[in-house]
Amino acid sequence: MLLSNIAVDNRVAVYILILIIILFGWTSYVSLPREAAPDISIPLVIVSTPYIGVSPSDIEGLVTQPMERNLKSLKDVKEIASASKEGLSTIQVEFNVGVDIDDALRRVRDEVTSTRPELPEDILDPVVSEINFSEFPIMFVNIGGTIGLPRLRALAEDLQDEFESIPGVLRADLKGGLEPEVQVNCDVNLLNGYKVSFKDVVDAIRSENVSIPGGLIDDKRMAYSVRVPGEYKDVRPIEDIVIKLRNGKPIYVRDVARVDYSFEDRKTYARLNGKEVVTLAVRKRAGENLVRIADEVNRIVEETRPRFPSGVDVVISNDQSIWVNRLVHELENSIMTGMFLVVLLLFVFFGFKNALLIATAIPFSMFIGFIVLAFGGITLNMVVLFSLILVLGIVVDDAVVVIENIYRHQQEYGKSPPQAAKDGTAEVAVPVATATLTTVSAFIPLLFWPGIMGDFMQYLPLTLIITLGASLFVAYIISPVQGAQWIDYRKEIRKAKENLEHPHWYKKYNPFTFLYHEVDEKLFPWAQEKYTRALRWTLARRTLTIVASFAFLVFVFFLFGI
Repeated sequence: MLLSNIAVDNRVAVYILILIIILFGWTSYVSLPREAAPDISIPLVIVSTPYIGVSPSDIEGLVTQPMERNLKSLKDVKEIASASKEGLSTIQVEFNVGVDIDDALRRVRDEVTSTRPELPEDILDPVVSEINFSEFPIMFVNIGGTIGLPRLRALAEDLQDEFESIPGVLRADLKGGLEPEVQVNCDVNLLNGYKVSFKDVVDAIRSENVSIPGGLIDDKRMAYSVRVPGEYKDVRPIEDIVIKLRNGKPIYVRDVARVDYSFEDRKTYARLNGKEVVTLAVRKRAGENLVRIADEVNRIVEETRPRFPSGVDVVISNDQSIWVNRLVHELENSIMTGMFLVVLLLFVFFGFKNALLIATAIPFSMFIGFIVLAFGGITLNMVVLFSLILVLGIVVDDAVVVIENIYRHQQEYGKSPPQAAKDGTAEVAVPVATATLTTVSAFIPLLFWPGIMGDFMQYLPLTLIITLGASLFVAYIISPVQGAQWIDYRKEIRKAKENLEHPHWYKKYNPFTFLYHEVDEKLFPWAQEKYTRALRWTLARRTLTIVASFAFLVFVFFLFGI
């Protein structure tokens, strides 16, 4: 086969390629973003229209129905559902799967804008948003204590700025607490008595509470910008604002209103264990590393904690990184355990050296798969990791056939290692490719699985196809080079004879080779003989074997429970 022949003739280049695969594969694995679930896009757009103080029936007739009539004209709409509540109209527009969500969002916004003249003038602006699972909060930072909600909110706002400066953080929404504000409470009777409207009060305060630029001052050496500050730092001066002049006498704000320093009406509440707190909901951008962002948030919290006043405590809840780390760790542990069992099985049936060469197909295929996944912008999530476990025992199949056939060509035909590698690989090239492609073809239809579930599960066949394709590359390029370099049947026979003739010398001056022959020539044949004897014993006692297996299964469940 041309590819394997070129690889065998250029072994140094292949070893350099192996080094590149290891370096780039490990780098790709470490840098892959960790997520609990794949980042999928749901073609669902929500239009929320607030109309404060209006009953549900009026919301339905004045807002929801006109909006629905216009949204029905959009293309690729699967379903429109609406809900009219007191003071709020909510319309859900679900598009067909495969529609570009950004384009759908733009078309809905255009339609809502064109519908605006048909709606009441005093409604608030409609809010058009999409459902994006990747933007759900990844953790909640709760700040509680005995210093009062206003000070807790001020501390939370400082943390909010630091969280939002972390690369990959979309925003940190602040919930709970009290927001300070200046309240100007007008008396209707006094307004009527002075013949002043509420708008006059608002305009007077707005025109006074403003900072304006004052131009430049040039002293021939430097130019200074002049700023005239006009924003109020205290409540009292607001009472002295002149609203109007009537008959030459000024009408002040204090004449018609009472100015108080108070708090905004609360729109959100946050509680932890029954106590009021201020909560920061941290959201990440799509495709960003959830674990890295969570670690950065925890680092900032730990660095800031000593600077908090006494009595203030910070508790992080619903930290998804803990679950993601546990999931990734358990799946990685399953991969390592599965790899160990596969290699152990190879050792039993193929001997030490051949099993070791075959086993290298697992990390090489994985590393190539990680490189492709990183290049394709795919995150390391539970579906990808589960796919790697599923493919673990399959990626060695091609290497098993190639390595064993190379060994057979040396053993039966007495060929040199390079020639055996070329001929052995060429002989099984078509069966190896056929076996791999038949496995891959079974998963190709899953790539076209429709609907949201298809978007979620497409990472399983994609990972399998990439990894199995990598195993075919390893079998055609890397395994022949390994066979030509490390499998020498004549040399093994010669060393075996020397080992038998001079066992003490070999054990003293070449301990590693002696150990290899002791393991390969004695341990594995002994293990095979013991396995054969155990198999005969269990076949002769089938009922006892089944009962014992069931008892062992129950025992394993018991161990797992504790």
